[in-house]
Amino acid sequence: MPSSLKSAAISGVFWSFIDRFINQLVQFVVVIILARLLTPEDFGLVGMLTVFMLLANTLVDSGLSHALIQRQHRTETDFSTAFCSHCLLALTLYGVLYLSAPAIAHFYHEPELVGLSRLLFLGLLINALTMVHDARLIIALNFKAKAQLNFFAVLISGGVGIISAYQGEGYWSLVYQAITRSVCYLVFIYGCFWWKPTAKPSLASLNSLLGYGSRLMLAGLLSVFSGNLAALLIGRYFSAQTLGYYTQGKKYPELLSITITTILQRVTFPVLSQMQDDTDRLLSVYSRILRMTAFVTIPVMTGFAITAESFVVLLLTEKWLPVVGVIQGLCVAMMITPLNAVNLSLLTASGRSDLLLKLDLVKAPFSIAITAVTVPYGLTAIVAGQCFLKIISFLLNAYYPGKFYNYGLWHQLKAMVPVLTAVLIMHLAIGMLPTLTIAVDYLLTITVGVMTYLFAAYVLKIDEFFEILHIIKIRLINKV
Repeated sequence: MPSSLKSAAISGVFWSFIDRFINQLVQFVVVIILARLLTPEDFGLVGMLTVFMLLANTLVDSGLSHALIQRQHRTETDFSTAFCSHCLLALTLYGVLYLSAPAIAHFYHEPELVGLSRLLFLGLLINALTMVHDARLIIALNFKAKAQLNFFAVLISGGVGIISAYQGEGYWSLVYQAITRSVCYLVFIYGCFWWKPTAKPSLASLNSLLGYGSRLMLAGLLSVFSGNLAALLIGRYFSAQTLGYYTQGKKYPELLSITITTILQRVTFPVLSQMQDDTDRLLSVYSRILRMTAFVTIPVMTGFAITAESFVVLLLTEKWLPVVGVIQGLCVAMMITPLNAVNLSLLTASGRSDLLLKLDLVKAPFSIAITAVTVPYGLTAIVAGQCFLKIISFLLNAYYPGKFYNYGLWHQLKAMVPVLTAVLIMHLAIGMLPTLTIAVDYLLTITVGVMTYLFAAYVLKIDEFFEILHIIKIRLINKV
């Protein structure tokens, strides 16, 4: 990797980490406070709308942002075309969802969802105005700016959500928080990085972008639908309270997993895209990223699963105890998500969005079938099914790296053996700790777990451990 690109990648990793860590830390604190103020039913009601919001956002983007990032030579016509397409689709979809609000409320047997959904879905219009701006920052590897903008948006919206909850607004406080965050980010990104379309939209440009992006859009729609089908069915056939337990239990491991995944995708996709014509370099960087992902993800998710009960009792209070099993099970599932993301980033960076679509077409029937079978048996069965689905996804996602780059399932599992060994040592050390008060036990478990894992990584001479030390050293010596 050229020194300039390596430096940009390291800076990107660092600022993406700051972005996700600081912002998710603020969001984590906000969610904790809201969970103490609100009820599982409040979270369940908003959770019923999540799948519609995610599907609509995927349709609005249509894969155009990824197409802009992946493209080597972009023009102002491309940016203008993507921007206008985003806005037109957002207006259309909001109109459809606005008119569909009564049907959505009837589907869930929750009349409150009519007004709730019509306000929440305004986020589509706001998000559409920032998609091209986001793509331009990512293309420039300007993750420092994204970190700063996101921080203030999360901080302000979190304050709005908490104040609303204190005033007794209930589930509306969650919607106010979401809308405020979108509005703040819009204002900040336009204020700091003003851009507007300067060229006429082009049908030829749209067709060219969609040639790559449409397959990503379809893959994204399948992924969102299959990934949120469980929540959709729980909301339909169980109570809002049950869905609240599921969405909150899913949120915390997902927060950790998606933080890691997003950091990697933000940096690896543009970096790998610049190497798409050099197979040897592409494979070298990809394999290092995969090992680094395993080094961070597996111990973090394992540790969270071990401390789940103490976490819930201490921070969420005992009214949320039913989420402990959900958290523990989904920690197993979510530790695989970042590994899947790295494999998929290799395909998108190589311009093979068609293979991404094929993978999702293969995975979708498994997801739908397993979810449909497990939902009638309750949360435990659903969580077990989600774990099984993630394992299937990993097996399938590792196929093409093996076929095209000779770095398939066997090589990937072999590369993770040192990490798995260090995690096992960590688990054994934690198991030897005495049982104390919940607070002391929680802090002691985290401390011993982290120290044991890092010591095991040092003894086992895991390359990624020394790579992280090197990155930290660089950031301390040089100005960020």
